[in-house]
Amino acid sequence: MGENLKVVVEGQKVVILLPIDAHEELLCPLCTRRGRYVGVRKIENLYRHCKEHHAEKEIHYRCWRCGYMAPEGKRYPRKIVSQHCSECVTDHGVNPRTTERERRNGIRRDLGVTNNSPRQSLSPSQPLSHPQVGSVDLGITNQRITGTPVQIVMQTETTTAPRLTDIDYAISGGPNQNTSSHRHAVSRSDVTPERIPRVSEQPLASEEPVADGVNRESFGNSRVQRNIEPLNDSLVNMDSSRRPQNRRYPTAEQSRYMEEIDSVSNSEEFEEVARRAMSFLCRFTHTGHDNERRLQRHRSDSRRPVRVVDRMSEAALIQGKYRKNRKKTVQQVLNGPARYCKISKSAIEQYFTEMAAPRNGDQLWPDVFNHDDPTSLSELQLLKVFERKEVMRKLKSKSNTSPGPDGLTYGDLRKADPGAFVLTALFNAVWRLEVVPGCWKDSNTILLHKKGPENDISNWRPISMGDTCPKLFAAIVADRVKTWAVANRRYSTSQKGFLPYEGCYEHNFVLQETIQQARRDKGEVVVAWLDLASAFNSVPHSSIHRALEQHGMPAKVRNVIDSLYKDTRTKVRTSEGFTDPIRLQSGVKQGCPLSPHIFNLTLEVVIRAMELTGEGFKIRNRRITTLAYADDIVVLADTPEGMRRLLNAAEEGARSVGLVFNPAKCATLHIKSDCESAVQDTILNIQGEPMKSLGPNDYYEHLGIPTGYDVGQTPRSALKKLLADVKKIDESLLAPWQKLDAVGTFVLPRLYFIMQGADVEKEYLREVDRIVKNFAKRWLNLPHRASSELVFLPPSMGGGGLMPLSDLLDLYTVTHAFKMLCATDDLVCELAREGLKETVSERLRKVPSNIDMARYLSGDLDLPRSTSRSSFWTKARSAARRMQSKITIRWIWHRGEEEFHIQCGNGAAGLITPSSRQSLFKKMRLQLVQYYARGLQAKKDQGKVFEVTCRTGFSNHFLRSGRNTRFCDWRFVHRARLGVLPLNAIKRWQTDIDKRCRRCGREQETIPHVLNHCGLHSAARQLRHNNIQSRLVKALRCPGLVTTNQTVEGTHGAAALLRPDIVVRDEVSKEIKIVDVTVPFENRLSAFRAARMEKITKYGCLAEQLRARGYRVSVNAFIVGSLGGWDDNNQRVLDFLKVGRFYARMMRRFMISDTIRWSRDIYVEHVSGIRQYTVEHDLDRSVNVVT
Repeated sequence: MGENLKVVVEGQKVVILLPIDAHEELLCPLCTRRGRYVGVRKIENLYRHCKEHHAEKEIHYRCWRCGYMAPEGKRYPRKIVSQHCSECVTDHGVNPRTTERERRNGIRRDLGVTNNSPRQSLSPSQPLSHPQVGSVDLGITNQRITGTPVQIVMQTETTTAPRLTDIDYAISGGPNQNTSSHRHAVSRSDVTPERIPRVSEQPLASEEPVADGVNRESFGNSRVQRNIEPLNDSLVNMDSSRRPQNRRYPTAEQSRYMEEIDSVSNSEEFEEVARRAMSFLCRFTHTGHDNERRLQRHRSDSRRPVRVVDRMSEAALIQGKYRKNRKKTVQQVLNGPARYCKISKSAIEQYFTEMAAPRNGDQLWPDVFNHDDPTSLSELQLLKVFERKEVMRKLKSKSNTSPGPDGLTYGDLRKADPGAFVLTALFNAVWRLEVVPGCWKDSNTILLHKKGPENDISNWRPISMGDTCPKLFAAIVADRVKTWAVANRRYSTSQKGFLPYEGCYEHNFVLQETIQQARRDKGEVVVAWLDLASAFNSVPHSSIHRALEQHGMPAKVRNVIDSLYKDTRTKVRTSEGFTDPIRLQSGVKQGCPLSPHIFNLTLEVVIRAMELTGEGFKIRNRRITTLAYADDIVVLADTPEGMRRLLNAAEEGARSVGLVFNPAKCATLHIKSDCESAVQDTILNIQGEPMKSLGPNDYYEHLGIPTGYDVGQTPRSALKKLLADVKKIDESLLAPWQKLDAVGTFVLPRLYFIMQGADVEKEYLREVDRIVKNFAKRWLNLPHRASSELVFLPPSMGGGGLMPLSDLLDLYTVTHAFKMLCATDDLVCELAREGLKETVSERLRKVPSNIDMARYLSGDLDLPRSTSRSSFWTKARSAARRMQSKITIRWIWHRGEEEFHIQCGNGAAGLITPSSRQSLFKKMRLQLVQYYARGLQAKKDQGKVFEVTCRTGFSNHFLRSGRNTRFCDWRFVHRARLGVLPLNAIKRWQTDIDKRCRRCGREQETIPHVLNHCGLHSAARQLRHNNIQSRLVKALRCPGLVTTNQTVEGTHGAAALLRPDIVVRDEVSKEIKIVDVTVPFENRLSAFRAARMEKITKYGCLAEQLRARGYRVSVNAFIVGSLGGWDDNNQRVLDFLKVGRFYARMMRRFMISDTIRWSRDIYVEHVSGIRQYTVEHDLDRSVNVVT
């Protein structure tokens, strides 16, 4: 802006007009001509300038459109006016998040976290790749500041302090003897809840979180008195669960749009109103061609090589990307930069134009729709108007995905339309008029390479990115359509795609049982796997409409669906830009939640046509014809002639709806066990072309599981690729905690599906476990002799979160067996029970009872060795027996319910019934975690600290995100907690070495001695203690006079010499609260209990004297272990001191991280002799430490 229009002077007032765009500069109108102030883009800077140079002026905020100002006495006038402007100045284009972002940035500056700090400074988000010294960091001088949170942010002054970082120590694993012995860091001891009513818990981006120092009001020798008054705003520290829950009402602008939408009566009016409503919903995001240019620019930027100055900058870049988008960053690490299709734009446009060309099915359809009319209740539920709570529930359940042409995300919708008032009105207008607005029909399509030559367009998978608003509408309609179709039995029993079944597992189980029965009974079975060519993209729209009509779907729903598909367009992104809009005249919409159900209802013509032939395979007195999961179809027959009749019916059904099969991707398997060759080479045709006939060792990958006659299902290639990906992650520049998270979240879970549905050899998994465990120990900086349980424990208990796959395989096997026995599909349940009964009968040589089968699965029966063929149920029994040495698993037959249960753990809470089968794996996994924890805690040396730190996740808050943790702290804390730091007395079994302390020479040099007892470090231990005390004093909110480290008035004798850490004396209520802080070593829980009792006993005589004077006195100890252990009783102390719940959560993390940081510095100074902190004496002889 060339003119300063947003800041005006009115007498003794400086008025800032809101909102402020990012490109607008704010200039001080009082002194710009004198050159003392340069215009900038942040309101905070202008505020600070006016307070410093024009203190006589008052700062006010006003809406520039209507002149609205915040009421007198409000604590946050700028926030109130900004919220008003988000509704009043809607066409201004300002993002209301800017105000909140600026407030958070101010809070970060108050915490000592600056956005422009040097990249070279050590931070938890940047790994250290090579030695560098001389880095400079920013510090904050401690000073008493009062005022509102905004004023405090403006008044805080920062000063720079040079600091030697730990880069050289991080690389070498020890201190650098050639560097300075002092270092400075940022102090955050002046952070108080008054200044931070809400604090964003974002990881620090450019500086390492550092410990507090002791400010000028030191707790070492000085006297600190502060009279705490109750807060003016009673809701600041109130628990969120107790805050008044007001009913949400629409804003004036929402009400205006709702009235406009409700008043439309025809499609022409609706188009115009919907366009304006969408502009209102999209006001916080990119729209139209701007979004296309943004996508194109993003594509170009991602292809351009990033210029990296050094490995540290490169590490900071990739770690920052991981925090923002974990999945995308891991894909980049594993697969490299995204590859874009370089086929010419014209060729791509022609290909997709032909694919989307109109198609038609036959006029004559097979007579397969002989069903009852829909029930009135199901139609009522399907056709009812949309309720706001229904829209809100669906909107809250959605997470952000790649936006469509309008650039709108679900998060933008939640922000633009709080309460979903406009969305509900818009959806009901579509439902009432039975027409979808034209602005909902555009989408963008990107191409992702699958495999094969990149110049073949068929090797690129199209991914459609539609607009978010129609996807939300379709998701709600999809839920209703699915409920209606299931209630009226419109899906065949063999179709389980996108329905509430364990579809993939149940189909694979039935197919495996079919093959095993044919082999066992010397029978015959013919299996055909059918593949439809581009099924989702080629189904004609006319077939969709006709199928829905034949199913009896109400006309209103059919009309809305037809409108969704009419005149839809997409633009494909190529290396030359977007293609021209391509009309989609066939196929279901990609990425639309309604598409799977529409497709399944249309495919019913093909499935029912095969079932009407009467052919199939008879297993356990049940005839099975097809197994379908969406377009993945398996056909079963007992003879080749029966299979040919089924294939003819499939061809007729597919032709009627306009679909074709792809013979090259179809296959057959003919098993005839009574012949010399059990697998017959029988040629079967589909659409006049032969399908591949599988041999004895060939397999077809059906729903992710290799299936054949004699096929090993261990995914050797997948395991090999998994290990290669783990190595790539290890070699990447991700932070160590990010590597653990990436492997546990994105790499190992690839095997979970096949482990549950296939027969996997455990030997392969054990080898994978061994390699992954070694990598994890390297990321945790642990030696080889460190206990492996630490790798297996979840991060909340201080571990790496990488459970062994060999143990998980047993859990998945038991879970799969239970789900099959309790399946909602009667066929699957009957097959499972009959198969189990047959297996147990072979072993017992009698007809088993249900109780016998439960005992067999539990491993209770002492059975002799058997030479019979192994089955799925023998593997389930073996898995349960192996797990019984670690967890409690017991199968139970419930006579009353006539069903199997599993007792997993003790008591009624551990009983798993068929209705709760989804929780079985979770409960068993939790028991397995507890087994690992017990094993670790039982170890004499390596388990004593974890008896404390495993009890609460607060002690391990940094394990998942690395928040508030330096790299050197990360490398120190895991070794220290396991007791494997290189000290003289760390190995108890060695007798030929001097185990005395290298500094004091008095006691054995153990970790507790170094961190808590060695006299050389008494000053550092006092500062570690004072840091916790400082935070606690600044956080307490109970009324009364607060004194620290002082004798208590009104006492005599020995009690008069005691100086508690914190005393809160309230003369009004005649109450005295005494809290003493202690930092013991985590030598099991008994150490914490002893430390607490010692403090209570120490101040017992003082409390008795005060009670004799009429005071109500309570004594408490606040305990934080020297390695970050958090005492559960500390929460009672925080409540006792009336510390706000929100601030307490943040303070806990700071206390634990700061304590670990101090302990690490004490240890490094002990072994290296290099001072890790600076002590400066001021005129008052108080200690001012910045670390």
